[in-house]
Amino acid sequence: MDTKKDVVELSDIAEFNRVLGIAPQHPQVTIIRFENADKADFFPKHFGIFAIACYWSSTNSHRHWTDREASLVFYAPGQYERHLDDVPPSYSGWLLTFDGELMKNTLLYSRLFEYPFFNSTSCNLLALTANECRIIVNCMQSIREEIETPEDRFSSRILAAGIAVLLNVSMRYYERQHSAMKNSSRTIINNLNKLLDDYLHLAPSNDKRLPTVASCARQLGISANYLGDVVRNTMSLSAQTYIHHFIINEVMHQLHYGRHSISEISYALGFKYPHHLSRLFRREMGMTPSEYRALINAKR
Repeated sequence: MDTKKDVVELSDIAEFNRVLGIAPQHPQVTIIRFENADKADFFPKHFGIFAIACYWSSTNSHRHWTDREASLVFYAPGQYERHLDDVPPSYSGWLLTFDGELMKNTLLYSRLFEYPFFNSTSCNLLALTANECRIIVNCMQSIREEIETPEDRFSSRILAAGIAVLLNVSMRYYERQHSAMKNSSRTIINNLNKLLDDYLHLAPSNDKRLPTVASCARQLGISANYLGDVVRNTMSLSAQTYIHHFIINEVMHQLHYGRHSISEISYALGFKYPHHLSRLFRREMGMTPSEYRALINAKR
C-alpha cells in the first residue's frame, strides 16, 4: 500500500485483502459485508481493480437522499475515489472487488469499460429502491456462495457468470435512473433557480449566508453529488460555478442600475467581507466591482 500524499493504491486483489486485513477468498475475487470489516479502509483513493459496493443506512433515523433506499457505487481500474457525501454515518452493505482478468475468456472481457458506470465517476453512483437492493444483494450472495464452494475447473467461469449477471442487472437500473434523470433534471434546475432567486431577495441580515452546493442540495432534498451531476450534465458547468454566475449576475445588475456601495452590496448578498465579493467578481469577470462600475459610468 502506498500512502504517499494520502493516496491509497489498491493494485490487485491481494493488496486489497492485505489493506483490509482479510483472509484471501479467491485470487481474483473478494466479496465482504461492511459489517464484518473495518469501514475506515473502504472506498480507497485509487483502484487497480474493479469494485462494486451496495450500501444503505443501518439506522432507522437516517435517510440519505429523500427518495432512496440504498446506493450502488462502481469503480474501475485507474479511477480515483470521489468523496461520497451521501454515505451514511452508520451503514451496512456489500463490497465486491474483482480482477478484470477473471473475465478474460468471456464475451464481457473486452466490453467491461463500455458499461457507463465504469467509464466515469460522474455517473458511477446509482440509487436503488428497496426491491432493487434486494436483487443486488441476492447477486452478491450468489457470488459469495460460489467463492465458498471448493474450487474446481468450473469455479472461475461460474464466478465470471455471476459478475456478468450483476453487471447487467446494474445496467438495467442505470438506464432506469438516467431515463428518469433526463425528465427530472429540468425540474431540479428550475427549483435551484427559484432557490437562488429567493436568496437574492432575502432582506440583508447578519445571518444571511452565501448559498453553497451543499446548502442548495439540502434544501432541494437531494445530495450535493447528485445536484452537481445534474447541473454539469444540463448546463455544462459545475454546480459551484453555476451558483457563482447567479450571484455575479446580481452584482452586475446592482452595479449597473443601483446606487448602493460595494460594501452595501456585499452585505446584502451575505458576503462576510467586501473583499470576498471583489475576489469572486475579479475571478469571474477579470476586473474588480469598482472597475466594472467605472466602466459602466464611462459609457453613460
